[in-house]
Amino acid sequence: MTAGEAYRKYTSLFQDQGMADAVDEARVLICHVLGISSARFFAQPDRVLTAVEQSALEELVEKRLRGEPSAYITNHREFFGIDLYVDPRVLIPRPETEILVEEAIRFSKDWSRRNRRNIRIADVGTGTGAIAIALALNLPDAVIWAVDISPEALQVAEKNVAKHGLSQRIKLIRGDLLQQIDGQVDLIVANLPYIAEGNLARLDREIREFEPAQALSGGKDGTSLIRQLISQTAGKLGPGGALMMEIGEGQVDRIGRAALQEYSKADINLTRDLAGIDRVITITPRQSQLRQLLNTFIKYLIVGLPNSVIYFGSIYLLTDILKLWYMLSVGIAVVLQAVTAFLLHRVWTWRHKKVALATPVTAYRFIKFMLVNIGGMLLGLALIYLFTDFLQLWYMASTFASSCILQGLTFLANNYWTWGDVEARELRWLEAWLKKPAVQDILSKLGIRMD
Repeated sequence: MTAGEAYRKYTSLFQDQGMADAVDEARVLICHVLGISSARFFAQPDRVLTAVEQSALEELVEKRLRGEPSAYITNHREFFGIDLYVDPRVLIPRPETEILVEEAIRFSKDWSRRNRRNIRIADVGTGTGAIAIALALNLPDAVIWAVDISPEALQVAEKNVAKHGLSQRIKLIRGDLLQQIDGQVDLIVANLPYIAEGNLARLDREIREFEPAQALSGGKDGTSLIRQLISQTAGKLGPGGALMMEIGEGQVDRIGRAALQEYSKADINLTRDLAGIDRVITITPRQSQLRQLLNTFIKYLIVGLPNSVIYFGSIYLLTDILKLWYMLSVGIAVVLQAVTAFLLHRVWTWRHKKVALATPVTAYRFIKFMLVNIGGMLLGLALIYLFTDFLQLWYMASTFASSCILQGLTFLANNYWTWGDVEARELRWLEAWLKKPAVQDILSKLGIRMD
């Protein structure tokens, strides 16, 4: 029997059994037995099978006819152009999940471009490691954690991660959803079980009898684990981050309500599959502007304190008047100068993030920062004029120069401070502090609501 004859024979047999992808099923089994690629198979249809190969093929066909998925029979599955090892310890990756990967790649590239640093991603319920591996291969600078509660699934994922040379880039973690993730991540992707318990018995035989039930059952309504994951994202998802999940048909409303219970404000976007079903949901929490503004404002004041020494020092060296009331007026000028600079800078660059120091964008923003601080500098000079009786051209020049030095160093210090993961940790700490009952009581008395 030739390869072509075997192909036609088993394709017909599988079609008679009602298999939807009979053509692909026959090809996959023949290529596996012969140890060749699909391209080579179609290029050599006249190749004659040996008696051993024919016997092995018949054995695999029998397994397939009994319902065992071909991916488990061959221990291979292609996903997003990647060859993966699979066995009954893990769910077989589906084409629908590639939509989740595409959306995650698109989000990650945009996020990294805006924030100018490597994105941190958590793949929850990693199974074979398919999503994490696809993301790592397409996002070479991403930092990725792959989590699964099943130690057996992690064994399979470890094998696939090593196979693609990603052991140094993907950290495998055994844990329940996000509980074992330390710190914050910028993107959470998850393909959790979303089949309702009542629908498990109606699944195809090859799924129901061979794939792990733990990777299929999503509880009574199919969204149990998904809602648990949403409840764990608070404190784990960094500013501007997102949660992306593959979901089942008709689950959007329940998942959306769960997201809005956790976050008072969140953007929810849906991506449909080829059948027109909402397949991927992206939840992007909106950060409290009050918390962000308060955090940034405090930073502006704190980083300006050591620089005020330069301010005072330069005035002291260049002037011959140094009295308590005069120094107090200079101190007031420094504070008001920082406040004015902060407000003007925030108005001008409201939707922008700070970037690395050695880039053309940084130079552009530095010039902008200095320009908007002219208002603060002039205010400081005006206050000194009102509080002192000593006003000479060289004195004003020295004050202006020291103001420029102060604000320049403030800009550099603040950029350094907000680089990397520092700001994310600070925002997390600030948010936890603001949620304390005592603080909430004080804020409520002041009429301030943290939502």
